[in-house]
Amino acid sequence: MRTVAQAARVTALGPESDGTIEVVRRADATHSYLFVINHGHAEIEIAASGHELVTDAAVDRIVRVPAGAVRVIREDTAA
Repeated sequence: MRTVAQAARVTALGPESDGTIEVVRRADATHSYLFVINHGHAEIEIAASGHELVTDAAVDRIVRVPAGAVRVIREDTAA
C-alpha cells in the first residue's frame, strides 16, 4: 500500500507516516474496529474510544500501544 501511495504522490500525515505504525479501520453497518500495530521501539498513544479486545479493557479517548504490540479497538458508535 505504501508503494501505491508513493506512486500517487500521497503523503501520510498521521502517526503512521514513517512506517513504524499501522492504523487501519474496518467497519460495516453495525461495527467499527480500529487496528493499531506498533512496529517501533517506543510506546505510542492513539486517539480512540471503545473496548480494546487484546487486553480486554475499556478505552476512553486514548489507547496506549507498547513497542512491538498490537491493539484492536471495537469502537463506540453513536446511537
